[in-house]
Amino acid sequence: MMKRQWLVLFALVVLFTSMGFSQDDWLDYVGYIREVNAAPHLGSTRSFAMAGASTATDEGLDALFSNPGGIGFAQQSQLAFGGRMILLGRGDLEDDYYSDQDRDVTYGFGLAPKITNIGASVPIVFAANSPTKFFGAVGYRSFYDWNRKEKYESKYEDSNYERVMTTKGIINQLSIGGGLLFSEKYSVGLSIGIPMLSAARADIEEEQSSDLGRDKATTEIEYDIKGGTSFQVGVMAKFTPELTVGFSFLSAHQFELEDGKAKWKSEGETETEDLNDEKYEIPGMFSIGASYRVSPLALVTAEYQNRPFEDIEIDGDQLGDEPYNVESGSAIRFGIEGGSDVLIRAGYGFERTLFTDTDDDPVNMHMLTGGLGFKSNNALIDIAAIYRFTKFEGYSSTEGNYDFVFNEFKIYATLKYNLDFVFSLAQ
Repeated sequence: MMKRQWLVLFALVVLFTSMGFSQDDWLDYVGYIREVNAAPHLGSTRSFAMAGASTATDEGLDALFSNPGGIGFAQQSQLAFGGRMILLGRGDLEDDYYSDQDRDVTYGFGLAPKITNIGASVPIVFAANSPTKFFGAVGYRSFYDWNRKEKYESKYEDSNYERVMTTKGIINQLSIGGGLLFSEKYSVGLSIGIPMLSAARADIEEEQSSDLGRDKATTEIEYDIKGGTSFQVGVMAKFTPELTVGFSFLSAHQFELEDGKAKWKSEGETETEDLNDEKYEIPGMFSIGASYRVSPLALVTAEYQNRPFEDIEIDGDQLGDEPYNVESGSAIRFGIEGGSDVLIRAGYGFERTLFTDTDDDPVNMHMLTGGLGFKSNNALIDIAAIYRFTKFEGYSSTEGNYDFVFNEFKIYATLKYNLDFVFSLAQ
């Protein structure tokens, strides 16, 4: 029967990303591996190409998904459709650990596509010749992104073990927002996120073979997710034609894993179990950023975002307390953009994770990013590539001391289209 400890670990599974070994080891180990997506999915493809620095760069419809303060700087109506694809990566012990045990292990992430946003923005005119402009925006987006597919194979002497694990978990939101622009320099914005179509599921297929025979087993764990409404406020100011500063605050929010069920199938037998609900309280977080146009064709940007992980609560227990001992931290990002009709982007950043090493010290995730932007008439295409990586020393009761490595390569793409449309309420 599944213990409460296992339930908490699975909650970290669907909250924080992916991996495992055999069924029992997977439940023991997953509290480490799922931690790389512990923060909401904020930003646009353009900003992801610059390490995610979005607070002072995203404008118009892009800003609905990052800093609503930038919505007011939209130039015209816009439609957008975006998605992402995990291409490869791993989250596993270093190869030296397995070679010392005479084990041949291969592990990697499989292709995992996901639609990340669909949206539209439009200028709304309340009075003719008014110096104040208002833009409304609406979009459907991934608020937390947990989708992943992993393949693991271990060969040892005359036995072979294979596992394929697919994680599908998301809190999607209908985002409704608007931005008010004053004097062509200052914009304030607000967006409200309404949860919808949210669920979490982990499917594991295992196969063990040796001279004694072959065994197959499957594990299915599924939860409904009851999400809470959140809101985000932001401001963006163009103090000079070159300097832009932005600030954004995302409210505290909660969600609950409900009506969980676990099903194990092995050797023709099936076992099922109802799982307890798990309630999460996520504290508010803020970001502040600045961008500077060093020339008409070149821009640099930087951003700070807090990571209040120790204040996250699971059924009233804070992660900063025993037994989690998680520390809060920050994310710092730097990006550059250059060009005109073809834009070239790059960035570097690091952010606090929920990983801890053998000394219980927190671990940062690093990222190298790049991307392109293409403009053609009314169409815009943004492409971003992100490589995230970290390494730390750890200890497991089943694996002993080890060096753990995580790396992931994924791409984002967004198609945007500008429209000559204005919604007027003026007489």
